[in-house]
Amino acid sequence: LFGFTTASAGLGCIIGPFFGAWFCDRIGRRNTLIVACVLLAIGSLFTAIPNDMITFNVFRIVGGIGVGLCSIASPMYTNEIAPARWRGGLGFMYQLAIVVGSVLAAAAAWLLAEWLPSSVSWRWMFASELIFVAIFAVLLFLVPESPRWLAERGRDAEAQRVFTRIDGPDFAAAEMVEIRQSLAGEVGSFSEL
Repeated sequence: LFGFTTASAGLGCIIGPFFGAWFCDRIGRRNTLIVACVLLAIGSLFTAIPNDMITFNVFRIVGGIGVGLCSIASPMYTNEIAPARWRGGLGFMYQLAIVVGSVLAAAAAWLLAEWLPSSVSWRWMFASELIFVAIFAVLLFLVPESPRWLAERGRDAEAQRVFTRIDGPDFAAAEMVEIRQSLAGEVGSFSEL
């Protein structure tokens, strides 16, 4: 059971993407990221306060599912909302954020282990995630839904407004034409896979 503790979050990270694509299609990219924030917050809180390993592992998996949802929804959202000239840089920033975040998390865990007693330092390591989850959640409420998702739902006027806000009316018109063409060309079902 203690060995599973190391792998439990990774298990959630594997499960998350399987649900991520479905969520992105059903409720939108932004709303999927909000669901991920909720799972990350629940995972963080309940891994910080458990008194047994089973509870700890269950909520590590829950948090991992949140990470898996983010791994699908974040790059999808970025690619669908950004002008082509920004996409490569934003993709790079996404990868850089993952690496820098991993390094900083390890450094923060080391500092907490140095400053706090071992009986509580690990709890603060998990609870500290809530700070960044809260910042992420607040910022998500400031960004629009993916225009592609809006267009898929027949909400063209909203999609057009989002694109216009991002890079002006010419960009919006060109992107809407491209989206309509790509949506018209999408055929197939899961059974074909």
